[in-house]
Amino acid sequence: MTQGRDRFAGELRELGLNPEFPENSTDLLYFSWLIENGPRSGETVDLGLQVPVNFPIESPHGPYYRPQIMQGRGMQGVHENQAFGPGWDHWSRPHPAWEKTDGSVKAYLRHLRTLNEELPAPLAHAA
Repeated sequence: MTQGRDRFAGELRELGLNPEFPENSTDLLYFSWLIENGPRSGETVDLGLQVPVNFPIESPHGPYYRPQIMQGRGMQGVHENQAFGPGWDHWSRPHPAWEKTDGSVKAYLRHLRTLNEELPAPLAHAA
């Protein structure tokens, strides 16, 4: 059975999402993600993941967001991006109980929906 990024990408496609793959990488993918809940509900971002080679045994470490919606907002666990390059935020928020899930992409996306509630609200623009 397939593992790693190929398996994750296949499960994304089954859910109607279209993963893309950065050049020169065997573990990175990203896809367009509609934030369905939380303070940024209704926004669409590119969501990037570094998928371990042993997925589904191990889940992705934490999501990457483009555009950068968290930098400079005082959020814990937000780091300068290292995997995807400029223009991306990395939020170090691994799945807290991966071993208790069925190891599916659906289970990981449920984790992301939980994280949506913690995203910072959009900054108000001066008129």
